[in-house]
Amino acid sequence: MVGNPYEELKAISDAVYAGERTAWGQDVLALLGRNGIRPRGDDGTLHKVTFSVAKEPDMDTLVVGLRYQKRDGSFTEDTFVFQPGKEIVKCYGTKIERLLPEYKGTHKAPPTNPIVLHCLGPDNHKYELTAGDLADTKRKYPQGQMPCPVCGRPIPLQPLLRKVE
Repeated sequence: MVGNPYEELKAISDAVYAGERTAWGQDVLALLGRNGIRPRGDDGTLHKVTFSVAKEPDMDTLVVGLRYQKRDGSFTEDTFVFQPGKEIVKCYGTKIERLLPEYKGTHKAPPTNPIVLHCLGPDNHKYELTAGDLADTKRKYPQGQMPCPVCGRPIPLQPLLRKVE
């Protein structure tokens, strides 16, 4: 473990959510590289770098995904789990599903344009999720809002639909 990868990733994500930076994919790739993790080079093209906050076991689990389009046109994602004070957990194949069941099916899923929700706090944090995740979240929070994973303020479960690059 080089430095504290969780704190480094959290600093990057905090800056993105605060609107202080928009381009962050290269920073995440550099963080992975400093920790001995390199993108695939021989099995397709890196299509997208993703970031999410796991809902379980707690909101301190951050997940980075490297989404690839393979030569045959299918998609795959290598995921990396970041937790405070721990080394990065490399999740190739379906290992992410065993560690964090909420990620079931994401390994081979094609990329989607996320649904973007914004919290009601002064920093207007963004929260991105898929249509299926939104449906699950609405069932979990029937009052129509969920707590922001960054600041804890409410996020109304009424999405602004737009493509996020």
